[in-house]
Amino acid sequence: LGLGRQFTDRLTGTAALLYEPPAHDDIVSDLSPYDGQLGLALAATYKVTDAIEVTGLVRYTRLGEAETSTGATFEDGDLLGVGVRVGYRF
Repeated sequence: LGLGRQFTDRLTGTAALLYEPPAHDDIVSDLSPYDGQLGLALAATYKVTDAIEVTGLVRYTRLGEAETSTGATFEDGDLLGVGVRVGYRF
């Protein structure tokens, strides 16, 4: 679920709530060691010129607890992602 807003001709912002319900599987894959997630993402885009845009993003997510097929247990998992994109149109 997300919400976007254009603040000025050059600045826009977005907020999104991310939810994936837990599947309550007994065993999960080693490549995806979590069961469900809940997160919040905030992003902003600034149009520097007609050809250049800069976007920044911050995302925080709580991961659900799970046990993998090799016996590893994951508890109290958090994820913090930060990104910057520079776009050029020609």
